[in-house]
Amino acid sequence: MNNQRPGLAIVSNVLTPYRAHLHRRIAEEIPEFTLHSLFTHARGLFNWSTTLGAGTNPVDFSQPGESTGASRIKSIPRHLVKARTIASHLGKQRVRAVILNGYDDATRVALTAYCRYLGIRVFIRADSNIRNRTRSGLTKHLKPWLLRRLLAQVDGVMPMGRLGQAYFAKFNVESHRMFLVPYEPDGAPFRQRHSALAAKLLNRHNLPPGRRLLYSGRLAPIKRVDLLINAFIRIASAHPQWTLIVAGDGPLRFQLQEQSPLPLRDRIRYIGFCDEQEIPALYSICDALALPSDSEPWGVVINEAAEAGLPIVASDVVGAAHELVINGTNGRIFPAGDVTALEDALCAIMTPEVNERYRRHMHATLADWKRRADPIAGIRSALKSVGLL
Repeated sequence: MNNQRPGLAIVSNVLTPYRAHLHRRIAEEIPEFTLHSLFTHARGLFNWSTTLGAGTNPVDFSQPGESTGASRIKSIPRHLVKARTIASHLGKQRVRAVILNGYDDATRVALTAYCRYLGIRVFIRADSNIRNRTRSGLTKHLKPWLLRRLLAQVDGVMPMGRLGQAYFAKFNVESHRMFLVPYEPDGAPFRQRHSALAAKLLNRHNLPPGRRLLYSGRLAPIKRVDLLINAFIRIASAHPQWTLIVAGDGPLRFQLQEQSPLPLRDRIRYIGFCDEQEIPALYSICDALALPSDSEPWGVVINEAAEAGLPIVASDVVGAAHELVINGTNGRIFPAGDVTALEDALCAIMTPEVNERYRRHMHATLADWKRRADPIAGIRSALKSVGLL
């Protein structure tokens, strides 16, 4: 029976937890199509243990030793061969529509051309956001020209939220060709308490009692964990019951650890990378989340914190914050890079009555967002727009 259904393919670089949930939902909730989950790279920045469920049909098209950080220029011939191989697979599987996660490598550009030749509908899904940084030099001038040409050739785009819609509108994509398909982690684990695993985390890292502010993500310059640490240092004496938990790893870890003054090192704790089984338990032992990035196209940790009911502090370039944080209602949004504004925001969420009020409003905000931007509804609308549903 499955072989008689047309195919719908999603092409991603790597499998991550926040992508896997959508694949499972498509397999269950769009039964008119057979889903094909295709991956172009073997590994990304982290070694997730994520697996896909029944009906997702995963196929790995990566080459040995290949990663998402591979050189784009030197590997163009390899990208073209890979695109042709993927296109051949799509044809054999009777795929009628393809969702490309991303657009900035030669594999996806070439695959778009192959799909047009084969009569396969193409949609580009990306977390691009109008407030995020653009590249400098020659790329800064070439990208707008190339992207306009590419976006004119596809059937539609799938931005994550309002900042994404504004970004693609800048490249002349009409509103009727935009369909909201945001990142959506599986919320169920974040709504649970995970008492046993939470106790193990507390014991393993010898975390002090009291209240905890969480940062979860890469320790890279653009994430501005240094700004968060500076802000926390400046307000720490006024909020002695709070500990800053830094979860994640990256090139700045040791530099950031040295930034913490000796008297506060027991209150600024680095716990390293947490896998997808531990992350929901980590949220359950924390009382707020901060994401102070200078550039953050989406920020799936915002979704995770909202599911866990945590008040959120985020910079104003974070795409997800503009959908899930109502300033002064369930969290605070501050101007990126402004340490004084970040201090004020942290002081607010560390105030017990404000923290509790923000928590009470988080569920309604999240539920409203899910009604307005259900990714399955967005994909169905896209398929209807080209006559496939």
